[in-house]
Amino acid sequence: MTIQLAESINHSTQNNHNIISIMSEMIATMENDAKLKKEILFKVDEISMEISKKDKLCYDVVNATHNGDYYKAKMVWKQFRNRVEHALGELNKRIQWTRYPDEWSETYELLKRRAALHDDEVERLGKSY
Repeated sequence: MTIQLAESINHSTQNNHNIISIMSEMIATMENDAKLKKEILFKVDEISMEISKKDKLCYDVVNATHNGDYYKAKMVWKQFRNRVEHALGELNKRIQWTRYPDEWSETYELLKRRAALHDDEVERLGKSY
């Protein structure tokens, strides 16, 4: 009977170790998910604030009174677009690192569409100068 009891205790100890190991992995995964979510939300907010400057930049391009003003405004516009595109790329990387990237696809697509607002208008103006 004591051999069976010892084997049972040994088996129970091994199971407890396995359970603790699995729980540790789950906690680490949850912490990583929370960290990624925080990073993604911060990046979304950062991009959103950057995009909010876009209307002013578009106004500057549209209301340029002569070639020099237009090209200066257009240069600022392109710098803006490059910053936003880079930020969107960083956001997409973080999204892909999550366990469920599809959860973020709508947010990402919305930001991409907002970032592309006025692009056609600015390009059309470029052809008229």
